[in-house]
Amino acid sequence: MRRILYCSLYVFLGIACKTTSKNQSRLKVLQNTPESGIAGVLDKAPLLIEPGKPAVVSLNRLAGTPPADSSLRLARIELSIKPADGYTACKPVLTKAMFTEMIEKDIQAPEDFQTRASYRSQDISMAITGDAEKGWTLVTDSGHDIGDLYLSFDATAAMTCHVSAVGHGFYAVNSTASWGEGSGDVERDRMVRAWGSDRGHRLWHYLWHGMRSEWQWMEQTDRDALMTHFGPTVAPPARNPQRSPDGEDFLYMHHNMLKAISQHLASKGKTMVPPWKVLPRFDDKTHPSTDQSDTQAAFDTWEKDYLDIEKVKTMTLGEYGERIERTIHNNMHMRFMNPADMEIPGDPLDPEWERKFSKLFDDPAYDYLGGTYSSHVNPIFFKVHGWVDDRIQTWLDAHGYKTVGTTADCYGKTDCYVWLSDPLYAAGIDRKPWEGVAPGEARNGAGLHSHSIPTGPVPKLSVKARARLYKTRRMGGF
Repeated sequence: MRRILYCSLYVFLGIACKTTSKNQSRLKVLQNTPESGIAGVLDKAPLLIEPGKPAVVSLNRLAGTPPADSSLRLARIELSIKPADGYTACKPVLTKAMFTEMIEKDIQAPEDFQTRASYRSQDISMAITGDAEKGWTLVTDSGHDIGDLYLSFDATAAMTCHVSAVGHGFYAVNSTASWGEGSGDVERDRMVRAWGSDRGHRLWHYLWHGMRSEWQWMEQTDRDALMTHFGPTVAPPARNPQRSPDGEDFLYMHHNMLKAISQHLASKGKTMVPPWKVLPRFDDKTHPSTDQSDTQAAFDTWEKDYLDIEKVKTMTLGEYGERIERTIHNNMHMRFMNPADMEIPGDPLDPEWERKFSKLFDDPAYDYLGGTYSSHVNPIFFKVHGWVDDRIQTWLDAHGYKTVGTTADCYGKTDCYVWLSDPLYAAGIDRKPWEGVAPGEARNGAGLHSHSIPTGPVPKLSVKARARLYKTRRMGGF
């Protein structure tokens, strides 16, 4: 089961995105790491330390030698934490270290891969020695495929730092099962992945989710750098949190995305990915998912409530969309992700990222459903969002409308709801729905879902700004 992680950091490790050996699940030890360790397991990655909050370091897998599908299993990590961006007060005291590891369940037979999740997570504590001057050494009782490393500090104020590390352990191959059946049409799935996998489209999705929650906390210099590079539409409109239409932004953007992919598939002679009309349960053998049996009751309640016309009548479309996003949407992403997949290593807005990692993580095969850089490449994304999109019509029916559109779309129609027009929203908000970064002429906010946005050299952002964006890389979930 995945949890919402309060994250402030990525790590730079390259990897092949997933293995495809379907019926081999046992760990294969290949070789030990050199005695000197693996330098550059972390290399000056940004670390935002805030009082009372754990800093999270994402350690992923290693590409190159040994084979590209091997993972680095660490028994010891040597950490060095230094000031960054001119900060001189970075001398935190490390008080606790723990990491999560994805480990195999007991697989009895090959067919088990098709009937239940093959991985689960566990927390493992690490012993700590050292200090801020000499660095810290973190040790476990054996080698582990470390995923997220939680670091707790004795810090009285927020500080921005860099963290570097050397790792000791061994390399291993851990073969994984294929995950799910996609949309039910192999050629359509190939088209969906190709459509969403270019770097411009990936960056757009990453930025849309990231800007929503972090823009207000960024310094003006970072905002200016983002707008200069990506255009003014990278900035989300002002919203009032007391009566926010953020949920409409969520529904509007994905509604346009579904129209765009549907038109693209039609031009190729394919029908749209069919949405889920009823959400599959955790034990549905036709839709493999992570084991969330203890949360199935919550899913059942949410689905029932969001189809209850009397309850829907009490909500603005913004409230309705926000509730769906935070509950069913976020958790369905995590439920149907392949837990053997990984997140992107490092920040795609780092100047070195595209050179180091684009070949692997912009490949159409990278379709990790749990991250904002990759989820829209996965055909299951459109089954989830197809269900979400159908809820727009549920809300329209409950409120006496037949269609939804812009002011121009609804001109002369009394049964057409204009996006963000509900009078219950707070006065003074920007009532233009927001789709994020748009290319070229579409930067005037015309709602064109085309995302050939600038790539190549990225804007120079402060370490603090990039650390905040890291926090948004996951879709969320239990």
